[in-house]
Amino acid sequence: MKRVRWRLVGSLVMTGGLFGSNDLIRNDGNGISGFVRLSRSVAVASQVAADYKLNRYRDGDPDVLRNLAHERGARRLLELCEKNGGLYIKFGQHLAQLDHVIPAQYCRTLSSLLAACRPRSISQIREVFRREFGSDIDSCFSSFSEEPIAVASLAQVHSAVRKDSNQKVAVKVQHLGLQESSKADIFTVTSLVSLAHHLFPNFDFRWIAEETAENLPKELDFVLEGENLERCRRNLGDSTEMVTPDVHWDWTTSSVLTMSFEEGTQILMVDKIMGMGLDPKDVSRIISRTFADQIFKHGFLHCDPHGGNILVRRHPERPTKPQLVLLDHGLYKELGDRFRIDYAHLWHGLMTRNESEVQSSAVGLGADGESFRLLAAMLTLKSWNQIVGVDNEVESKLAFDRLEMKHGTDNSEELRGYVEQYFPEISELLSSMPRELLLVMKTNDNLRSIDRALGAPLNTLTITAETISRVIEEEGLSNLDPGDWMSTLQVRSRTLNMHIRIYAFQLLVAYSRLMKAVSSLFSKQKDVSDAAIETPGPLTSPAD
Repeated sequence: MKRVRWRLVGSLVMTGGLFGSNDLIRNDGNGISGFVRLSRSVAVASQVAADYKLNRYRDGDPDVLRNLAHERGARRLLELCEKNGGLYIKFGQHLAQLDHVIPAQYCRTLSSLLAACRPRSISQIREVFRREFGSDIDSCFSSFSEEPIAVASLAQVHSAVRKDSNQKVAVKVQHLGLQESSKADIFTVTSLVSLAHHLFPNFDFRWIAEETAENLPKELDFVLEGENLERCRRNLGDSTEMVTPDVHWDWTTSSVLTMSFEEGTQILMVDKIMGMGLDPKDVSRIISRTFADQIFKHGFLHCDPHGGNILVRRHPERPTKPQLVLLDHGLYKELGDRFRIDYAHLWHGLMTRNESEVQSSAVGLGADGESFRLLAAMLTLKSWNQIVGVDNEVESKLAFDRLEMKHGTDNSEELRGYVEQYFPEISELLSSMPRELLLVMKTNDNLRSIDRALGAPLNTLTITAETISRVIEEEGLSNLDPGDWMSTLQVRSRTLNMHIRIYAFQLLVAYSRLMKAVSSLFSKQKDVSDAAIETPGPLTSPAD
């Protein structure tokens, strides 16, 4: 154990000199220096690494021993994230959402980090504000809530009222010291993950650390977040079903973001949504259409659509319909045209059970000729046999039904077994894939969680199918000569084929629901009739 620990310490300390002593002694706003956070990280990493190494000398079933080591490692990592805070919370939250990639013990234990984080004091908030604007909060706002209305790993949000316009706003304030401490923390996390891969070649999650190193500086720039928000709004066009807050640029800097205060209920509070007279099916449809357009049409993706970042309220013009508010625009990913098209073709192939299309598009996304089935399984959370399998039921032969994550089904145990069985292959595949796909997969996981919370009220794959068929048609037509009517006909017929599939599926679903409703009605009538027969009539006296 000491040998492992000193190898980690020596590597980190030697390389740490590149950043200079200032990064290691600088506090993070809670009085914790970079050196303390580094020392904690090294200690935990050496304990976890030694624990796995010692498994080979322990008596017992290897699978049981490995799972116990996962449990201990997850608890140690959770404690490290909670103590170090900031970037470590963000990193732990990312790991917690990778239930199809890492051992279940880590996802389950680290999921507690997805709950509300510890808030910073109002004195720290005031200090950040003075640093950014050279004036106190009270000179800018007539009221400012001392208790935050939302707390995250990088910032917290307070409600306030502007002095000049009396307008209620939401003020997002970055945690004190985070900008200064982030460089050393990124270095520490990246180095530890690289060293873990050196000690355990099958453990290759350098891509997570690399993504964090690339995206964290962007998430810490609130001016960029405001620009992301406004670009998202432009892409939404004239839609009033999904909206974003207004940015107040006069009170916005890289560490403070002031926006219009938006009322609404968090999207996971389904009972409250239904209590407003709103249909979860409409909510699910808006979410699906918005993010399908972001991925396949615009190529500009909001990568953190968890339950706390989407609000639901009554539409101001149509009170029986929902209006959604998309919040927290710090993490976006640009999806290049080539990626968009390959990804669209991949899903088109999955929905039409076209193995050659799945394979060719998967290769375009970084998979090799053999691992495309594994990539398809990771995207759909289904085994390859489930993806291409044929059922005797007509409805089940349609891909929209086979690939759907139905409400009430739980394939978590099957997925955990899949991860355990193919862990090295999954790790290697993730390392070779474009970074865009990694964040798309993370976004898809968040959207699935929301859809499950809503009760999976409709098959969202039909909305995806409509979007990708339009995108593929536009791409196909753009590459044709105006007079090539034969190729034009082929492209349009492919789109028509997809729309026929969608329409046929919707008809079958409607027919199935009608038959269930009729069957339920007859069953109730039969129960009423049987009850009437079994109930004795009133007693009467025989006629005299």
